[in-house]
Order: sequence, then structure tokens, then C-alpha cells
Amino acid sequence: MRRSVRVLCLGLLGLIALLAGCGGTHKAIGVFAVEEGMTKQQVQKLAGPPYRAGPNCSLYHASKKGTSIDGMRFCFMRGRVSLIQTSVHL
Repeated sequence: MRRSVRVLCLGLLGLIALLAGCGGTHKAIGVFAVEEGMTKQQVQKLAGPPYRAGPNCSLYHASKKGTSIDGMRFCFMRGRVSLIQTSVHL
């Protein structure tokens, strides 16, 4: 009886950890998948069109659960991402 309760508890803890995202790999999507060195075309393929773009930087709306992030800025040098910044609301 004691052993089965222990096994049940361990199983429940494993399930909770899995549901909470512990121990797994997370693949970034959308604007959060953009990396330095990507081309403008690669960025737009991942993140879609920016809501505002200038000659060197593009602005995107972004949000991530559990954070204050509300936007991202990607700046380009020679056609590739050279700077990634996040904006947060206070």
C-alpha cells in the first residue's frame, strides 16, 4: 500500500512538472524566434510585417505570458539583424 501511494505521488509530480513546462524544450515562435544574423526576409517570414519600419529598424507588437514585454525592435546592418531589443510596460 505504501509503495503504491509513493508511486502515485511521484507520477502526479511528474505530470505537474510536465504540465508546468519543466524539463521540456520550448521552441520560440513569432517575434521571439528572431535571432541576430537573420535577413529582413527571414524576420518577416517568422514575425510577419512590422507595425512600423524605418530604414534600419522595424517595430513589432509582442507579448509573452508572465512578462511585461509589449514590443520588440529589430535593427539591421547590411541587411541582417544586428540588434534585438524588447520594450516593456511598467
